[in-house]
Amino acid sequence: MNIISSAVVTLCVASLLVKVQWSSCSEVVSVGCSSKERDALIKFKSKIEDPNEFYAWKGNECCKWKGILCTNSTHTGVRVIKLDLSYMRFFSGEFDASLLYLKYLQHLDLSGINFIQCSVQMRKSNLILDLISEFHDLRYLSLSNAFLVGIVPLKMQSLRRIQHLDLSGNRGLSLENGGLFSNLSSLKYLDMSGVSLRNTSGWLESLNALSSISVIRLSNCDIGSISDSILPHVNFTSLVKLDLSNNPMIDSAFPDWMFRLPNIEDLNLEAVIWSPNSNAIGFPLGIQNLSKLRSFDFSENHLGGSIPESLGEFSVHLREINLSNNMFNGSIPKSIGNLSNLEVINFSDNRMIGSIPKSIGQLSLLKIVDFSSNKLSHSIPRSIFEISSLQNLNLRNNNLSGKIPTSIGTPLSSLQQLNLETNTLVGFIPISIGKLKYLIELDLGHNQLLGSIPESLCNLSKLEFLHLSNNDNMNGTIPSCLFQNPLLEVLDLGGKGLKGVVLESDLQILSNLQDLRLTGSKSLILNVSKNWIPPFSLSYLYLSFCEIGSEFPSWIQTQKDIEILSITNTGMLSTLPKWIWDFSSSITYIQLSSNGLIGSLPDFAYLEYYGFLSDFDINLRNNKFEGTIPTSLCKMNLTSLDLSRNHFTGEVPGCLMGINGILNLARNNLQATIPSSNNSVCNLQALNLENNNISGTLPTSLKLCNDIVILDLGKIPLLLSNLSSLQLLDLSQNHLSGRIPKSFADFKAMSQKHMIDEEMTHSNFEIGDSSGMAEQGDIYTDDISITFKRSVITYTKLLPLFTSIDLSMNELDGEVPRELGKLTFLVNLNLSRNRLTAKIPDTMSALKDLQALDLSQNNLSGQIPKTMRRMTSLSDLNLSFNNLSGSIPSGFQFQTFVDPLVYANNPYLCGFPLEKSCDHEQTPRLVSDKKPIDSNIIGIYISLILGFILGLWSFYGTLCLKKTWRYSYFKFLNEIDEIIHSWYIHN
Repeated sequence: MNIISSAVVTLCVASLLVKVQWSSCSEVVSVGCSSKERDALIKFKSKIEDPNEFYAWKGNECCKWKGILCTNSTHTGVRVIKLDLSYMRFFSGEFDASLLYLKYLQHLDLSGINFIQCSVQMRKSNLILDLISEFHDLRYLSLSNAFLVGIVPLKMQSLRRIQHLDLSGNRGLSLENGGLFSNLSSLKYLDMSGVSLRNTSGWLESLNALSSISVIRLSNCDIGSISDSILPHVNFTSLVKLDLSNNPMIDSAFPDWMFRLPNIEDLNLEAVIWSPNSNAIGFPLGIQNLSKLRSFDFSENHLGGSIPESLGEFSVHLREINLSNNMFNGSIPKSIGNLSNLEVINFSDNRMIGSIPKSIGQLSLLKIVDFSSNKLSHSIPRSIFEISSLQNLNLRNNNLSGKIPTSIGTPLSSLQQLNLETNTLVGFIPISIGKLKYLIELDLGHNQLLGSIPESLCNLSKLEFLHLSNNDNMNGTIPSCLFQNPLLEVLDLGGKGLKGVVLESDLQILSNLQDLRLTGSKSLILNVSKNWIPPFSLSYLYLSFCEIGSEFPSWIQTQKDIEILSITNTGMLSTLPKWIWDFSSSITYIQLSSNGLIGSLPDFAYLEYYGFLSDFDINLRNNKFEGTIPTSLCKMNLTSLDLSRNHFTGEVPGCLMGINGILNLARNNLQATIPSSNNSVCNLQALNLENNNISGTLPTSLKLCNDIVILDLGKIPLLLSNLSSLQLLDLSQNHLSGRIPKSFADFKAMSQKHMIDEEMTHSNFEIGDSSGMAEQGDIYTDDISITFKRSVITYTKLLPLFTSIDLSMNELDGEVPRELGKLTFLVNLNLSRNRLTAKIPDTMSALKDLQALDLSQNNLSGQIPKTMRRMTSLSDLNLSFNNLSGSIPSGFQFQTFVDPLVYANNPYLCGFPLEKSCDHEQTPRLVSDKKPIDSNIIGIYISLILGFILGLWSFYGTLCLKKTWRYSYFKFLNEIDEIIHSWYIHN
């Protein structure tokens, strides 16, 4: 027993000696952390841009510093295991290698710190990631948005204990070897969104081998194809969240392996299918196999057809559905009401039709509904206004009708956004809307609402955005209490019947106002003094059809952040102050059309010192400006210039032909020739010089304008066939002579449907319209008048599907070119009041989309081609005052032209609907060229007749005289008859 006790004592003493010896050899450990780790942290912080952010890093106890976590181990003592500087986001600095002294680090978060100040060699060679790979105990690493560039080093596969890896937001980073993931066997969370995987091989197979991974985020990685052939078997069955959004792949459908993930809860496949021929892809029904799914996002793909009725049978756990920005064209499934846990529905920007199902009212947990920008119709179901949990309801830009329920304010106690803009809603604005105490945004604009603005809207104390404009039937006085909400950022009030006086005292409380829009009638008055200084700083100001005084408002000079300034139809009768052009650092659009502004434009040379930060649009049309157009306008980065309907004189500055959009100088007193551009590229999309004194031919530089859509010069141009995007050509009411060029048939936008599809609505015309009250994104065009269906129509919106050629009221001669039949998507053709001759070409029948054809008051002759009956779209025809002859084609499209005036003053035409019948049609006899008939020809005719008679009676005479021949001949005929009869019966 004593021996055993002695042994135990000896072991204890030996152990104590070892500990003392180890302690004497190691560093001195303070109460907080080791001196080496503390010094390493201090040195690392000294390389960060703003060390003041480390205000909590004081004293020796570094374990108490902000973002630091230590642990106390019997083996290692007190050690730093966590460094989290994510609160320093958006600061910059260098990565110092002293951090390697924290060799026990398990958690490192440097997200948002800009390491762009590191040496180029360190950043490109990824020395930062190389150094971090030395932390072999690391479990958590986040370097998101750290401005890393170069290639992810394969050395990172040494982080075998890593569970959370986030390198997202480093757009200059790329991964070349996907095999790196296969060694990270402990990985559970991976986010490399924004890191390029374009040339990465094997990444998907490597991730599939990680059985414990639960989250994969690879958005915006350019990952290429992920088809089933790459991943025939699914092993990462622990996957809960998968985000592959914004990786456009040339695939025809979603791969099936995505729908074999048994534990998936969140699936984000936004913008992953890219179809080169724009063919729609059906709804992926495989998603119904994912029984644990809580949310899925299939937005911005080429999905089309109908959303299946079986949607209501999907996962009972489903909370969020996003199918926006696709091509679905069916109705909203009624079964959607069965998804009892649904909180978010987004079907916006599709082509869905029909009504909103009443069953949606069964979704008692619903928070967000977005059905905007579809073709939904009928009234809004009352049940949707009874969902008490609803926070956001967006039904804008549809064809919804009916009234807003009067009790809307009672059930929707949580509503924050209500957007019903651009529908056909009628009735009054319900007074109960004033009970929506949490409402932040209210948009009821562009409807057919009537009555006055209810004062109950003043109760919406949290309201920041109010849009009520473009309800033309609204009237009454604007409640002054609407201007008493200091939170308002957008105030948009408009209606032809609105009236009242808005004083500067009304606006004095609106310190947060950024967008002010007032439109009404002359009974709506904005009355402020010349010296008024507003409390707000506007970005957008729209004033239209209201009274603001005869002088240009001087208070606008205080709005230094103005981006869009639109003042139209206000009756101003003053000069334009020079300071209006001093907004060059912020302004993008100035529209002052249809006022009474006078004077001349200043020299803009001084603006060269300011410069324009973005594209700039100017609309001064329909005023009384005079003088020359200053060439210094070209110093602006103009995308649109409209000086039409003024009194400008002189020449057109050649530099204006370099505008990147619209140039409208119509109806002035400009002279000289069409200027030539010195630019090698032409981006003009509309050019209007009509009703000036322009002469000469089209400059050769204009043939580079391949994007031009509207051309109105007032003179016949050459080289027009080079303008492949031209949709509208108006050369009417001039003194043009000569023939119609056959090259007109080369207008591709009038002959190829893909040139004029809906994509053209997203062109560079996105500025305000001529009314002055259009919002950003509306399509602008110069004011152009077209003779269409015997009426003069003035367009202030560019119709992307309208194509027209108008050469009427000139002195053109020759024939109508057969080549015009190639313009198969032409909608309007007007060649009236010229001197055209010859026949109407039969190629006209190829113009299947032509709706209006006017060939009246020419010298056309011959018959109307019967093939024109196949022009099924033709609804307006005028062939009067010509020399046409023959019968009018009947049936098909021509049976709709019942007005005799269509064919009036064609003396040789007959048939319906004219009173002249074709039975009495007389054809002029030609006798002047008749010659005597030769007597030898008469002898030949007589010989032929006698020979025929003799031969015929020789045959029949023999049958009559010889009985056997007669029987044989008729027997033969009888057998032939039987054979034919049998064949007929058999078949």
